[in-house]
Amino acid sequence: MRNCLFTLIAFSIGASVGFAQRISGELRLRVTDPTGGGIRVIGTLVGQATGVDHTFETDENGRFTLRGLPLGKYGLTIRSEGFSKKVEFFEVNSQLPLEHLVMLEILPLATTIDVRAEDTLLDPERTAAYLPHNALEDRASAAPNRAVINLVNTQPGWLLEANGTLHPRGSEYDVQYVIDGVPLYDNRSPAFAQSTNIEEFQSLNVRTAAYPAEFGLKLGGVIET
Repeated sequence: MRNCLFTLIAFSIGASVGFAQRISGELRLRVTDPTGGGIRVIGTLVGQATGVDHTFETDENGRFTLRGLPLGKYGLTIRSEGFSKKVEFFEVNSQLPLEHLVMLEILPLATTIDVRAEDTLLDPERTAAYLPHNALEDRASAAPNRAVINLVNTQPGWLLEANGTLHPRGSEYDVQYVIDGVPLYDNRSPAFAQSTNIEEFQSLNVRTAAYPAEFGLKLGGVIET
């Protein structure tokens, strides 16, 4: 008799535990727009503690029912085209159906304006200037033997300092002349050598960067004829 009593108590406790483990809740969801009308949406329900990760879609009236939810806290994410995304949190703590209403806000209109600066007169990627013969004639200098220097001085990155000496990018006495493919390594500034005449050239290439391999001594600037 005593053994039967213990057996009956153990059975009752096991049945109670099994019943408690089977307790689950129900979510009755309705999604509306600001006017109260139902809308079709895509939703995701996540419960980290309960192991639930469920994606669903409501009907055309914005309704959806989720059954068999373990008791616990959940995060609900709602998305729909033309509406702002909504994230809400709630808790299922009983077997009673939980009515949950979500209202989505209409996504504001977004306008993108691309503002671009106008192209400048200078090409930022160009490291050399080519001056044809007609440009040399049009820009001839009135000062004797200074036509080439004055002409190069009109190009970006060049200036005259120290009694009319060319300074490319601020570099002092670092100009290399190349005449008919022959580099001149000596100082060609007016104080040290006679300047070349512009009438002797057909064209000029003025470089301040990206020098070819044959220009490797003076890297301030290269004047090639």
